Amino acid sequence: MGLLGVETLFGQGLLAGAPVTQEFVNIAFVAVFLGIPLVVLLVARACAARRDRVEDQVPKAAIFSEDLLDELPSGLEPEAVGVPFCGEVGGRVFALSVLSLVRDGRISMTPTSSPAEGAYRFDVLDQGVLQKADLASATVRMCLPAGSLDKTVGGAIARYVKKPDDAHGPVRSFTKCAGDQALVAGDLSEKDGGGNAATVFMLAQLIVGSCLIAFTTLPGLSAVAVVIGGFMAFIFARGSLGARANTDKLQDVLARADAHRRWIVQRYRSGEALSGAPERVDRTLRFALAFGLSDEVVAELARRSGDKGIAWFLAEPAEGFPSPLRALEKLFKVAVHEHNVASDN
Repeated sequence: MGLLGVETLFGQGLLAGAPVTQEFVNIAFVAVFLGIPLVVLLVARACAARRDRVEDQVPKAAIFSEDLLDELPSGLEPEAVGVPFCGEVGGRVFALSVLSLVRDGRISMTPTSSPAEGAYRFDVLDQGVLQKADLASATVRMCLPAGSLDKTVGGAIARYVKKPDDAHGPVRSFTKCAGDQALVAGDLSEKDGGGNAATVFMLAQLIVGSCLIAFTTLPGLSAVAVVIGGFMAFIFARGSLGARANTDKLQDVLARADAHRRWIVQRYRSGEALSGAPERVDRTLRFALAFGLSDEVVAELARRSGDKGIAWFLAEPAEGFPSPLRALEKLFKVAVHEHNVASDN
């Protein structure tokens, strides 16, 4: 049918007063099935690049009410905002995750008699924490690597140094779970994925284009236009409909978190204590760590506010001992290093 040409099939038609020639049909076909998807894809990529630049900037919030902590989503954990504020899933995020488990009574972290014995010992108080594939489970498995009989910080570090391959699973699992934890409570949730819609869009492009190739006299060029256009349609649909952070809610939560951080800094500089119930003070101080404030600043606020739990977490229990925060950061750093070494090998 393609060899007959459009004139043989339909005669010499007119479109807006101009004759519909076979050359016109060929050019229009290529433009529709290749040119339009290409233009749309370029526009979509430009918009995506602009959106990424906006999302990379932590917004500076306007003035919110005095109850800044209450304006954050109730299900938002400090370690979740630690990822965007600290710029990565790092030792501070890991330490905060351990602290959350300690505060919830799911594990214990007690100092040993000497740094040579590992500084701090871990004990699992809630065995259910190991049953799920979530951040809590990934955190415990980082602290207690499989095969290690020494349940201390030093024991975990020694295990990873001796067997770098053992760091693979815990590091990958914790990094993934911590990244996913940054999308929580519905306010940082991902939109529904558009993989099926993108596939349908591509198949529709290919099927319709294949049927209409018969009306052209350049079947080779037309087939190339249909195939390439179909894949561009898939990429466009995937980028437009695929899973991505809900930008508006993400920006709002980060703005409120940034206002909370600046409020904490103001309280520290003014020499004031944090007010409210102990649980509220504890949560504020944990957020302060997640926001990247220094150990000294948070420790001073904890001292003023009477929060002995955070003060313990940041204080060196004896000469030669690291603070729990520093010990956990070192454990995470060693695990990641050994994981990278094993991966390179």
